[in-house]
Amino acid sequence: MKLSYSPARPSEAAARAPRTPARPLRARQRALILSGAAMVLGFIVFHFCAPALARALGQSLPASWVRDASQAMLTTLDERSVRPASAPPPPAFEQLQARFGQLIAPPAGAPPYRLVYRPSGNSDFRLATLPDGEILVSERFFATVPDPDQQLALLCVELGHLHYRHALNAAVAGTLLRLGTATLFEDEDASVRRLARGLARADYSPQMLRDADAYAQLMLQRNGFPARLLQSALSRAPTNTSPAQFNATTPSHEAALPRRLNALRGDA
Repeated sequence: MKLSYSPARPSEAAARAPRTPARPLRARQRALILSGAAMVLGFIVFHFCAPALARALGQSLPASWVRDASQAMLTTLDERSVRPASAPPPPAFEQLQARFGQLIAPPAGAPPYRLVYRPSGNSDFRLATLPDGEILVSERFFATVPDPDQQLALLCVELGHLHYRHALNAAVAGTLLRLGTATLFEDEDASVRRLARGLARADYSPQMLRDADAYAQLMLQRNGFPARLLQSALSRAPTNTSPAQFNATTPSHEAALPRRLNALRGDA
């Protein structure tokens, strides 16, 4: 007797069983897609809004926090890159300090500042500006830029960085989330530490460099200096003067020099 094959018929219960709807799966897919799109959009918004957020946060920081972070940075520099001044500054520094103090500020005004002398040590350090208002001037600066008028021109650039709070804004932008969290919880010690670490990596953007140059150009013109003075001074010393210059991984600003000079020629 041969066996014949016939496909099994589904039972009536199985036939009446409802199929699993596809809607929940599609809803989950849509939710994942929307969540991913929201994350991408949030990243884009944060990326473009970070500079404005950094400026707002920097303006809201207590002055004592900015001063403590700047002094912590200076202490680190004295220990690693430069040497604390153990003797009175040289006459060249005192003459520069006196001449710079007599300059008339540009129409935008000038922030409080203090010139501080530091021996160069083994580093190539020449100039640097800290957010608390200290402009550090090294002995190597006088050897690199012997012309007194060019020295004034480069100090005007540093005053421009201080006026626009470039070092502070760059430091805050570099540690925005962590510093913002510490500030939110009013943790002064953590905030100062975060800000000091941000200063060590605070480099100036090309736009910051051009803004400081324009500020210096206006200041020099207001005091009767020739329009090309700043161009000649920058050509002689196209060094990185940001706090991040003491970080070995920070690139030089020499690549930005042609655009800076072109911008100054356009202003002249």
